[in-house]
Amino acid sequence: KKQYGMICSPGAVRGSYAKNGFWETALREALDALSQRNLESSIPKSNAGITACGRGGRWGKALHLFSLMAQTMVESDRITFSAAMGACEGCREWEKALQLFGRMTQGKLELDRIALNILISCCETGRAWSSAFRFLRMMDQIMVESSVITFSAVISTCEKLREWDKSLHVFSALAQCEVESNIVAFNAAVSACGGVGEWENALHLVRAVTRASAQLDTITFNAAISGCEKAGEWRKALQLCSAMAEI
Repeated sequence: KKQYGMICSPGAVRGSYAKNGFWETALREALDALSQRNLESSIPKSNAGITACGRGGRWGKALHLFSLMAQTMVESDRITFSAAMGACEGCREWEKALQLFGRMTQGKLELDRIALNILISCCETGRAWSSAFRFLRMMDQIMVESSVITFSAVISTCEKLREWDKSLHVFSALAQCEVESNIVAFNAAVSACGGVGEWENALHLVRAVTRASAQLDTITFNAAISGCEKAGEWRKALQLCSAMAEI
């Protein structure tokens, strides 16, 4: 049976790192290792520093540390690039993340689910659905298992661009892959349909949520109601309003 869970808030993670000063300690240790030309510890400490700065919301410092590694001739690995791309996502520099991906592939570094999930999230930020689809296909090609976060990000990208048919295609692929779904993916697909008045598809998804015994929320209902409203299906909209009052 598919499970419908919650995704941990990135803001909560950043807040924890910033509040506890993890990023400051990790950054200081990385800079010390680089200044001492300690190659054995420079890579792991730099990776930890970039990751901690990114999670602490210090994206500029994360990318500066990434640049320092190149200046001190310390070779970046897969973890380095993933952490740097994550920092790009945080500061909404999605095009820079794609550039880092290009450098990563030129260096023949192996891609993994973490790196591809970050890239897809960056594409969501930049509303670049074609690139998001490319990375989703790449996951399948290199036999990397997709997660609900992957699919949700691609669906959200389609939603932002009102590509409702593509969002349904990705949602169907999610079910076929037997990936555990959650309400975030459902809401993104319903919103994509509701935003352009595709009320029948929106209602179909709402029924799918109900059949799966998932917990509906106001976002689900509001997106479906919006679709009914745009199509002039006011009776359906009223029915959804009544159902929403019962949750």
